[in-house]
Amino acid sequence: MALQSQPQLHEQLLMAFDEIVSLLGAVSTPSRLRLLIALLDSPHTYNELKAVTKLKKSALSSHLVLLRNHELIQKLSHGNYTLTETGQRYLWMLGQFFKAPKSKY
Repeated sequence: MALQSQPQLHEQLLMAFDEIVSLLGAVSTPSRLRLLIALLDSPHTYNELKAVTKLKKSALSSHLVLLRNHELIQKLSHGNYTLTETGQRYLWMLGQFFKAPKSKY
């Protein structure tokens, strides 16, 4: 399926270029994407996320800070983490993209 040129989309992407690159960088590691997916169904504690990712404390903390800084997750009271609306939309978008039949990219 060929995509048609869409001037509005083109302009939107160019206007948000730096933000897009930053966001893609934030989820470009398997550990951070795994964290987002783990939070899709429900909030999790730091220790639960540590178990899911098998990361050391310092690495997990760094990933969580980065995801929080990009407003993909938020820390709730009592040390629970959850997806933000932005994080939910990002995962929904990925799910839609990979649900579609694949052609050679």
